[in-house]
Parts: sequence; structure tokens; C-alpha cells
Amino acid sequence: ELLTSQATRFQIVQIEVLEGPQVEIVCRSEDVKEDQDVARDRLVIDYSFISNNNSENDKNNNANSSRCLIGGRKNIHSALVITRDKQRMYTCCEINDYNIELYLNQPHLVHYATQRIWAFDHQLYENKDRIFALILSEDETYLMAVTFKAFKIFSFRSYLWKTCLLPGSVRNIVSGAKRLTYTAAFSQDNRYCIACIKSSVYVFEIQWGDLVASFDSHFGRILVVKCLSTVSGGNNYVITTGIDKTTKVWNLQNAKEKSISVAQLDKCIEMMHISSDAKLIMAQSRTQLCLFDMKTGVMTGQLSINPHGSIYQYTAFCANGLFAVSAESNNLVIYDIEERKTSFITPLKSVFQLLLHSAETMVLVLTTEPAPVTTTSNAEVNTPVNRSPNGMTVRAMSYGIPEGDLIYEIVSNMKRLNQPKKVVYTADDTYFVFIEEKKNTEVLALYDPMTGEYIHNVKLSYPGYRDITLMVTIPKQPYLIGLIDSEKGIVMNVRDKKVNI
Repeated sequence: ELLTSQATRFQIVQIEVLEGPQVEIVCRSEDVKEDQDVARDRLVIDYSFISNNNSENDKNNNANSSRCLIGGRKNIHSALVITRDKQRMYTCCEINDYNIELYLNQPHLVHYATQRIWAFDHQLYENKDRIFALILSEDETYLMAVTFKAFKIFSFRSYLWKTCLLPGSVRNIVSGAKRLTYTAAFSQDNRYCIACIKSSVYVFEIQWGDLVASFDSHFGRILVVKCLSTVSGGNNYVITTGIDKTTKVWNLQNAKEKSISVAQLDKCIEMMHISSDAKLIMAQSRTQLCLFDMKTGVMTGQLSINPHGSIYQYTAFCANGLFAVSAESNNLVIYDIEERKTSFITPLKSVFQLLLHSAETMVLVLTTEPAPVTTTSNAEVNTPVNRSPNGMTVRAMSYGIPEGDLIYEIVSNMKRLNQPKKVVYTADDTYFVFIEEKKNTEVLALYDPMTGEYIHNVKLSYPGYRDITLMVTIPKQPYLIGLIDSEKGIVMNVRDKKVNI
């Protein structure tokens, strides 16, 4: 039901419904087009009660409106922000240029029983830069002024302000319809100021005004930025939503982590492994396998069995940083990282996966080879005829680390598929899960990771089944794995052979 309508002469910038019910309207005080650049955006704030003209009670209430706020023409401009309790307003006044002033919600000097006004209290600090928006922190202890080249942060506790300067080529530019908000916010602990300009996120430390991090992962302008915190962990999270229809979550606990440029590799990095225990990074490109110090980024060594270099297909790195495994130049190699030398090497071709298991004391190596061709004799022409369909043999071999002893070997045939599918193990190394073929249908074959002993098969006969493209481990669930096909993903209990909904 439409209660009332009221026309405004100029464009409405912001509207909010308050108690009463009362409407707070901020609009321009002059006719300005959306993309027109003016020296100052002159604003008017006004209030009006919503009343139902058909109701006698509403007429009586409107006659005795003790809560009525009167905005009036204060010659304010550029920006304004009001506290949640509607007791304080921060804005710029025409007389004092771009200086930020505080107005208090006080009774009218004459009609003090029925009306309240925004009365000037004092000036916060001097400012000569053009202001686009004013933003209050969640607890309203900090005020942010968005200017052309910086974000100015004012503390109501210390009555001091810090300037967070943007990088040299970055500017705050507001286009389109006038808004009182901006894509900037405070972290929940008021330690950081987060600002979004175009597709980039800038994180400033409020205490010193320094830029500590910048991210650029959206493929379009960022529209919304919100901050939240987890009470239990104390982490600060920032959520950004862009015009590219994506939403990203950032953890500010890692905002001050420094990025290290690795320029010693000749080709692009194909795989990277990190050992938190040894503070080492192992980076693999097609022709190099290098070790870097995690703290300094300095390359500490290269691993290769050939002094002239090798071609690396796959690598694995133990979490303790003691050993590494690589499939390089048709060889399987186990490296002793402390000694910077090989502890085991054996010829091995067509490796497509390396999988550390059993507390990283063994490595499962998967290779492929063409399936044996079966032939029959043609009596008419007396020549062999190939009767075997296209397929391959997948061979999985488990080697001990670091000696390289062959523990066991698993062989399976794939007739329908030209590309092998990678193996996963369930949480706590309970099972190895292979995708095999039985009677031209896919099944999950389970093996013991320690001995390689076959356990059982799991038929994939659930509704809507499609060929599996990927299997993933479910953390802390030793009997569950995730199965992903071209349309969906499900969770399978491989022990009970049931789909978990």
C-alpha cells in the first residue's frame, strides 16, 4: 500500500527509513548530470514523516511529532556519513571548504519540544583535498575520507589522522551517479584499511599508513567489499564481489606476507612444493629442479642426474624436506636433499603420477604401456589378425624411500580409455583407490597401501552415473572419497560401497 509520495526537485543520492516512521533523504541541491564533473557536489539532507492520510490516529501522531528531525539547508557538500544512532553527522560545509565538521542531533532552539536539528559542534581537522566519500569503522572509532590520491584515516581516540597514499599511478575516480558510499572498508580489528579500485584490492596498515599488500585477481571492476571476522580463530576476512560475477574471500592474517621473485629459472614453473619444516621451496620447470630458501628466496641448489640437464615430468617432495622424488629423462630418481645427491635411480618410462604415502616412507609410481596385442590366424590368407581393442596397461609400483626397494606392484588394464586416471588414497592412508575396468564398465578397485593387497571392488551404479574425471580425498574421513564427473560430484563410502548424500 502506497502511504505517501513526495517529489524532489533534484536527484536523490541516498534514502533511508528511520523510526517514526520517518524518511531521511539526501539529494543534490542543483541540477547535475550523472557523468558531469563539478567542483563540489552540493547536498541537502531532509526528513519527513510517513503518514496515512486515511487514518485519524496517524494524523494525531503527526501533530505531536516529538521525534521529528529537520535537516535544513546547511550548505553541505561532497560527502556525509551519520552514525547508527543518528546522533552525529560528519560532512563538509561550504564555508570551510573541504574541512570535515561534526554536527550533533540537538533540540531546536525554538521548537525544542517537537523538532530536532543538526547543530554544528566543531571541526575535526583541516583538509584541502577533494573528498569523494566518508566511511565510519564498524565500532565508529575511525573515520575514513576518500580523496583523489589517498585515504585519510582519523582516529576519534587520539584525534590524529594518517594518510594512506595510493601507488603513484593509481587514482580514486568516481564516475556515474553520485553516491555517499565507496568500495573501501575497515578490517574488524581496525588494523587495516581495505580499498578497492577498479579490479585491484589495496591493504593499508592504519597505524603507519603503509601499503602492505595489493591483489589483482578480479577480471572486472569490484562492486562490493565487506569485512568479517571469525570469533574462534580471530582471522580477518575480506569479501569482494566484482562485475565478473565472482566473489573472492581474502585472509588479512597473511596481508603482510612478502612475495619473492624467483628469476633463476629458464622456463615457467610447472609444479611447486613447499616444506614448512625445512623452510624450503622446490620449484620444477621442464628443464630445472631448483631449491629455494623460503625466507630469503635465494636458490640453494639444483637437482639433476645429468650434468647437462634433464627433462622433468613429475616431482614429489617430502613434507620434512629430507627427500625428493622425480621422474626425469625416462628415469625414476630419489634425492637426498641434505646431501644434494641421488640415493636411488632406475630406468622407468611413461610415468604419469608420483604419490607419496604411508607417512611419506614410500612413493607410488604409476606408468602406462600399450596393452599386449592378441592375434588370431586367418585361414584364408594365413596372416595374423589383431583382435585386441585399443587400450593400455597401468602399472603401479611402490618404492621405499630413500633406498628405492620395490615393495609391490599392481597391474591393471584399461581397454576403453586412452588417458589413464590418477590414483588417490583415502584419509590416514587407509585405502588406495584405482579406477579400473571390469566387463567394459568402470569400477573402483581398493588396495592396501602398505602391502598392495587387493581388498575389493566398488561398482559405480548410482543414479545419473557418468564417467569419473577426478577423484579427491575427503579430509579426516578414512572411508570417503569424492567422485567428480562432467556434470556433478558425489561422496562415496568405499568401505560400505554406498553413496553418501
